[in-house]
Amino acid sequence: MHAVLWVLAGLAACAGCLWLAYLLAGREKRHLTTAVRTHLGGTYVTLPHGVTHYELAGPESGRLVLLIHGLTIPLWTWDPQMDALHSAGLRTLRYDMYGRGYSDRPRVRYDRALFVRQIADLLDTLAVRSPVDIVGTSLGAGIGVTFAAQNPHRVRRVVWLSPLVNVSTAQVRLFRLPLLGELLMRFAGMPFYTRRAIHFYRSHPQRERYVARYLEQISYKGFEYCGLSEARADIAGDYRDAYRAFGATGKASMLIYGADDHEFSPESVTEARQLLVNCESHTIPGVGHGVELQLHPEVTRRLVAFLTRP
Repeated sequence: MHAVLWVLAGLAACAGCLWLAYLLAGREKRHLTTAVRTHLGGTYVTLPHGVTHYELAGPESGRLVLLIHGLTIPLWTWDPQMDALHSAGLRTLRYDMYGRGYSDRPRVRYDRALFVRQIADLLDTLAVRSPVDIVGTSLGAGIGVTFAAQNPHRVRRVVWLSPLVNVSTAQVRLFRLPLLGELLMRFAGMPFYTRRAIHFYRSHPQRERYVARYLEQISYKGFEYCGLSEARADIAGDYRDAYRAFGATGKASMLIYGADDHEFSPESVTEARQLLVNCESHTIPGVGHGVELQLHPEVTRRLVAFLTRP
């Protein structure tokens, strides 16, 4: 009997220590409020699922380009391209997905439908009636192609950078288990996201500034919940049907992929090229995932050349 009590006491102590470690490892100490956003600056609009941070810039008469960021780095991922796009006469609309940057982190299911709806709601609220060009990177390419496939009348042409096409869900299955998923996201997922962001900016001349901005972003409550909800939804997985549907429209697209990309396989990108039909493709040597973050001049040059065609 005493042995059983000691075992139970030991288990309770371990559980208590684990819970304490879980609480101490939490990075989210702040709330995104109206006062905080006023201090941060920027433009915001309230959509059905919450406030969305966005920036509409460039020549008012220019063709509109919708820029969709990737998994964890919000709208500032496009900073290197802004001047070149505006100088070429293009108008840009970039925004933070729900759960990212300075947009709200609603307690909802973070799936493809949520992010596609956010794009439609944003365009509707800003009274964008003409078809837009889309540039999406990584996850943003997957969300972008899904939106374009479902709303071909709202899209003129599309650019895919380091695109999410088809990834195995095996690596996220453990995140779908109750309690274990929460532990894995806090102790493994969040540190991975941070290391990944720091790696992207390792050679950037303003590295410290962008790393600080990233760390600020993940200090607002809800970022971790968003990541866990995405792992439990359909964010990882197969987007090939959307690429196939967009390809069937015959609309022009361009795909840019880093030859050293270790996040998405070259086989999946090759399959996307085949499904897109009317697609020009460029593989850039010496560049990995997140080509737009690495300040590669060739990426911006090709973007401008493609988007300014009649």
